[in-house]
Amino acid sequence: MKAFYDYYQEKNIDMVNVDIHSFRADGLKPDTDYNFSVVAVNQAGEELGSRASISWSTTSKPELFDITDYGAKRTEEGFTSIDEEKNAFTVANTKAIQHAIDACSEGGKVVVPEGIFMTGALYLKSNMTLELSEGAVLFGSPNVDHYDQNYLLYPYSTDTRSWALINTYSADEEGGFENIPDRGKGHYLWKWLEIWFGNGSCFRRKRISSCHSAKAERRSGLD
Repeated sequence: MKAFYDYYQEKNIDMVNVDIHSFRADGLKPDTDYNFSVVAVNQAGEELGSRASISWSTTSKPELFDITDYGAKRTEEGFTSIDEEKNAFTVANTKAIQHAIDACSEGGKVVVPEGIFMTGALYLKSNMTLELSEGAVLFGSPNVDHYDQNYLLYPYSTDTRSWALINTYSADEEGGFENIPDRGKGHYLWKWLEIWFGNGSCFRRKRISSCHSAKAERRSGLD
């Protein structure tokens, strides 16, 4: 950056320094109107210039959708290998968590409580919150079949890839997604996914999330 500024100074080109600040308001009440004002002050506390104001309304208190209410079950530890029993457990858990997401009302919150929950690919939607409580872990399945295999990196791509752990999907090329915050003190855990081919080569990948709004058929190995 110093070289950038030196160039303009040497050319005697006027420059303007711009400071960008971000502000966060805490302790707000739901479904309430607020007016915020920001103004620069000097060391004496005197205001410099005019105030910049913005009005904002908080959303109503969200409806909660606990994944355990939809059948999701905890496990003592995450699966790093798969067998028939673990496979069936993960498939059922993924369907239960997705059921909670699908049932979530606009502005609602899907809550992952404390504990380890196995899952395959999940698909979020607009105007919802996914919240991982403290001590909550969404543990990605080590089975590649638990992730849809029709992801196109670009609309013109011809090679398909697997979807990620957390996804958004739309068949509308002009559409998209909005307002999908991811909150909480929990975390995601997804080990390296390894796919071995007959020639002895190995393909590894690890992607937590992906977004897609191009036209593609959604298929799932969970059906």
